[in-house]
Amino acid sequence: MNWEALGAIGELVAATGVMGTLLFVGIQVRLSNRQTSQANKIARGASQRDLLKQTAGFFQITFDNPTVLQDIRLGLMSYDNASHETQANFGTWAFALMHIMEQCVYMDEDNLITESSFIGFETVALGIIVTPGGAEWWMHTKKVIGMTLVEHLDRRLIELEGRTPPVYELFTQFAPIEDDITKPESAPQ
Repeated sequence: MNWEALGAIGELVAATGVMGTLLFVGIQVRLSNRQTSQANKIARGASQRDLLKQTAGFFQITFDNPTVLQDIRLGLMSYDNASHETQANFGTWAFALMHIMEQCVYMDEDNLITESSFIGFETVALGIIVTPGGAEWWMHTKKVIGMTLVEHLDRRLIELEGRTPPVYELFTQFAPIEDDITKPESAPQ
């Protein structure tokens, strides 16, 4: 055997080694992608469950306390002119939803929330701030909440051009009751 034949065999062995390495790397990448995809699905599911738990708490407060529910109804109609107790109850309730919505915005950036869930949470958040009292509350609150959320919701309000339903049209338990607004508490029934 001469040096040329030996060189050709060496090149063949090297080429086979490179092909084997590329095949091995390809298999590893494919396995890694499967594991990453599965991990993403698990993280997405866990995130969705956590949001649903928080949402249940958000609504539960209104079922457990009729005073809070009345204050939410009143706060949706007027925040700045409401009593301190109404402002506190309404503000706490609305801020809880905005906290959930802020999580949704960050989860959406990481693809950890379904589009339908994101749209649902966004619709409720926007539904609060398009009410007369919700808009007043939002002007105060957006100064102290995450700018990413503020920018997102303010941008969406502009994009939707007034086509956002108020939260009391989505959830009728929050609809103002005429008696709550017009009758003083001491008026005879």
